[in-house]
Amino acid sequence: TVANSIQSTGTSTSVIVNGIENSGRTSTISSNMIRNLTAASGTTAGGYAAPVAGIMVNVLNYSQTISQNIIHSISNTDSSNATVTAGIYLNSTSLTNLVERNFIHSLNANSVSGSINGIYTNGGNVDYQNNMIRLGIDGTGNSVPGCVIRGINEANGTNNFYFNSIYIGGTAASGSSKTFAFNSTVTANTRRYIDNIFFNARSNAGGSGKHYAISAGGTAPLPTGLISDYNILHVTGSGSVLGFFNSTDQPNLAAWKTATGKDTNSISSDPQFTNPTGNSSAVNLHVDTLFTTPVESGGISVSSVSNDFDGQARSALTPTDIGADAGNFKEQFAPSISYALLPDAGLNTVNFSNVLITDAGGVNGSPGTRPRCYYKKKTNTNTY
Repeated sequence: TVANSIQSTGTSTSVIVNGIENSGRTSTISSNMIRNLTAASGTTAGGYAAPVAGIMVNVLNYSQTISQNIIHSISNTDSSNATVTAGIYLNSTSLTNLVERNFIHSLNANSVSGSINGIYTNGGNVDYQNNMIRLGIDGTGNSVPGCVIRGINEANGTNNFYFNSIYIGGTAASGSSKTFAFNSTVTANTRRYIDNIFFNARSNAGGSGKHYAISAGGTAPLPTGLISDYNILHVTGSGSVLGFFNSTDQPNLAAWKTATGKDTNSISSDPQFTNPTGNSSAVNLHVDTLFTTPVESGGISVSSVSNDFDGQARSALTPTDIGADAGNFKEQFAPSISYALLPDAGLNTVNFSNVLITDAGGVNGSPGTRPRCYYKKKTNTNTY
């Protein structure tokens, strides 16, 4: 546990505060609590030279595993420079890296020109899965200033993002900084965004910034290397815009799908997190079991991801749920049955194909147990 142990007041641009740092070899960084770290450096350097980070990993040719860490209440008190704050920063050229089941929340930057990044990925081949990230609200439950906020910032790499739950909240009282649940500037490498929740609920209260669920690199539909589907992409509040693509705002999900040619099966709806706006002790991005949720049965199975944020086997909680928390939740989209009346064909043969059953969780097609359709002749009162 790294807690309250580094409270730096040095304003020199050479001062860097990291909870855990690895710049050497293969590492497994797991099950740590990293909290209440403060820097005051005004350096505008990003990446591995950022002034404050919970976990900082910058290595070449060595695999990294970063899992089950809780990182919160990390801040920079500098009030005038474009500083960078990160929960996790990773740059590794190895072909096998894993970042999973981490909970990052309540990061802060005191400068409206600064930036907060839950996960900052800058290189390598990495699987990011089952992470929970809440930003835009500090450890006391109050809104952070109007700085740039990125739940996940994909600056480089060949990455897979599966089953992550991201929430951006709070209000911007001033400034025009943009916020993103997910932001990527990668335009060529293969990148997969599958079964994630990207929810930006931040709102303007004097500021004029725009607040996006997702931003992806590319200049035309079906951009090279991009695979994105079965996500929840949702925004609410003043200044909200669903997506940013090809240097253009995409105001809603339909516009996003048209512009990118992706996310055919993605939806825009409130996932019903339990307490996304709570303070550092109460914040909770698990799905609230009291309400119906689009999370339930809305995803697609990913063979390489067998569990969820809590280590529960996803195979026991089928059909596949979207986001880091899997469970047997209340389904938002109930099954539907539609049919057309059979024609009066006398003694002629009638094609019995007029019934359509739709269910987001799938329809059982197994002989003997699949849905049955019954009919009767109008002259037979009780015979079917």
